[in-house]
Amino acid sequence: MDKTRDKINQLVSSIKDFEEIDLSDIPNIDLYMDQVTTFMEGKLNQYKRKDEDKILTKTMINNYTKNKVLRASEKKKYSKSHMILLIFIYYFKQTVSIKDIGLLLDMINGDGSKQTGNLEQIYEKFIEIKSNEEKKVLDDINSKVDDIKTEEDLFLLVASLMVQSNLQKFAAEKIIDTYYEKQD
Repeated sequence: MDKTRDKINQLVSSIKDFEEIDLSDIPNIDLYMDQVTTFMEGKLNQYKRKDEDKILTKTMINNYTKNKVLRASEKKKYSKSHMILLIFIYYFKQTVSIKDIGLLLDMINGDGSKQTGNLEQIYEKFIEIKSNEEKKVLDDINSKVDDIKTEEDLFLLVASLMVQSNLQKFAAEKIIDTYYEKQD
C-alpha cells in the first residue's frame, strides 16, 4: 500500500501543478473554429483522462450553438466572450446537463434579461473560486492518504470522493431548478 499512497500523492501533486487559463491567456482577437479547438486542447489538455480524449470538437461547438448554450459566431469567428463561455461549458459539462448549463449561462452571457455582470469579471472570480475549491479537495485527499492501509481503505477513499461529488452535483441541480429554471 506504500506504492498506492505514493501514487496518490503524486496524483495530488500533479493536479496542484495544473495551470489555470488566466483571462490574459485568452486571445483578444477573434478566432476561427480550428483556432478555438487548438487553443482549448492546448490549455485544458491536463484534464484529459486518456490521451485520445478530445477537449472540444467542432461538432461540440456546433451543438452548443444549436442548443442555444453558446451564441453563434460572427462571420465564422469566435470572440473572447465566446472563449470564456466555452471554458465554462467545458468545466460545467462534467457535472450538469447542457440544458442546465444553458440556464446558467443565460444569466451572464449578455443574451438573457437578467445579466448579472461583466463576463470577464465573473470569469476571474470563477478561476479564483475554482483554485480555492481544488485546494480544499486536494488537501482533504492528502489528509486521508496516510490512512490507506488496505484495498478496502482505497475503495473507501474513492467512495468518499464520489459521495461528495454526487451530493455537490445534486445541490447544484436543485439550485438551478429553483432559481434558474425558466418560467413558462
